[in-house]
Amino acid sequence: MILKFKESVSSKIAAIIFSYIMVLVLVISAIGIGVMASYKFYFSDVDALTEEILSDMAQSEAYHISNKLDWGEKDDLKSYYRNKNVYYKIVFLNGEEGITNYAGEPYIASATTGYYEYGAEYTSVDKYGNTVTHQTETHLADIEVYIDKGLHKNDMFSAVAKIIEIGYSLRFAIVFIGLGAMALFIYLLCFLYCAAGHKSGGIIKCNYLDKMPFDFMTAIVVAIASFSFGIIYETNNDIELIIMLAIIGSIDYFVALGYTMSFATRVKTQTLIKNNILYY
Repeated sequence: MILKFKESVSSKIAAIIFSYIMVLVLVISAIGIGVMASYKFYFSDVDALTEEILSDMAQSEAYHISNKLDWGEKDDLKSYYRNKNVYYKIVFLNGEEGITNYAGEPYIASATTGYYEYGAEYTSVDKYGNTVTHQTETHLADIEVYIDKGLHKNDMFSAVAKIIEIGYSLRFAIVFIGLGAMALFIYLLCFLYCAAGHKSGGIIKCNYLDKMPFDFMTAIVVAIASFSFGIIYETNNDIELIIMLAIIGSIDYFVALGYTMSFATRVKTQTLIKNNILYY
């Protein structure tokens, strides 16, 4: 029965496809575990996690409000935050009437920042004789941001809170999913290496790929790997980087699998050394 599976082309194709799926599951699980570990999902309770992450997002909103004040768009704040779980309070230090949509509602996270006006640059010399450039700044206002505790509106804050809730409930399950995917991947890889070269009738024979000189094939694989690294290195946009990693990683996986399966076949047929350009 085992020999029959080794000789079956459909079994090998199915094993290759499932091994790729297991790699995807393993990579996604590893990324998920890494992200959750960095945000202390395994060491904190869900309420503390939600408050910490939403507070970071609230800080970004505070900086955004500061930018809107710079751009002269303070009158647009009310409409901009109409459909968001965000309350804001801007207190001007020069006595000007403040701007707010906050009326004491309960909040789950908060953040503050200052709004400054920067003036001319000037230089001074420190005690070591080095010239230091400074810029005058005037503290014009304090900006406070609060995230609604109920998260009643559908926005990025409510979506992130939901993701945190789901991720927290699955934080240990994803570890076992990753371990299971790794075990199944190793099993499928062992099967593919054992089945490499097996043909119907119980014979072990090289295919067209295995007849290619091994040193020439190795050079091609190295060139593909170098080309892949170069493309990824030159990609700057985060979204593009994720897309390129997914595409190039998939291609490189199948290239590496074909290369190592060919290696296994050459070892079995004793052609690993003889079938090289440098051997002749």
